[in-house]
Amino acid sequence: MLQNDYLAKVRDLINRLESTQAEPVNSAADAVAGALAHGQGFFISPMGHGNEGDLLGRAGGMMALRLFNYSLSIDNPISDALRDRPRAEGFEPDLDGARYAVRAGNLRSGDCLLVGSVSGRTPRSVSIAMAAREIGATVIAVTSMEYTVRVKPQHPSGNRLCDVADILLDNCAPYGDACLDVHGLSAPMFPLSGLGTTMVCWMLCAQVTEKLLERGLHPHVYLSVNREGGEEFNRVQLEGYNSTGY
Repeated sequence: MLQNDYLAKVRDLINRLESTQAEPVNSAADAVAGALAHGQGFFISPMGHGNEGDLLGRAGGMMALRLFNYSLSIDNPISDALRDRPRAEGFEPDLDGARYAVRAGNLRSGDCLLVGSVSGRTPRSVSIAMAAREIGATVIAVTSMEYTVRVKPQHPSGNRLCDVADILLDNCAPYGDACLDVHGLSAPMFPLSGLGTTMVCWMLCAQVTEKLLERGLHPHVYLSVNREGGEEFNRVQLEGYNSTGY
């Protein structure tokens, strides 16, 4: 049955994450715990396919992990004949936009930022990582190494995400993401990157929690609002987070 074949692939994914990512996750956790202990921030940018949503504001999650996202909207229509006129000044839309967002937002030198791209070649993720490192933030990248080594960069710099990160976490997804060849179909099915990215990020949060507790610091966490007293618990925890940063 295909459902069992898929679950077998998921079990293999979990085993690979456990056997290959414990050390890099621990290194990333050292960086994050050190940053939080010294009054710095811990951020996550959109990871693709909604993975960051699983880590933000969730019951059992860390209040210290915060979203870094941005959008830029320009209302400036012109005729098609004039649209592609050359600029006198140099301009890199993805990188310059990321630079502005990094400098206009709450990221600071010494903060830690999670950046993700399954293929590792998405220009926006590369630009965010480059801009964050320019201000002295630590970039923790989540990508598929099996995937990214087989694709060409799309960023104008010629970099992939793995080339511009301080610490690299592998979500262990296969090349192309889909994990099963299905008889009668011309393309494989059932991606693994969402599971892999979410799991390796929760592994990181677990290690950060452990390292903060070793320092005598108690990270503030969310309780389900559907549990009795959940809303009041979260209110008190949020007050604690706002006074400590972790």
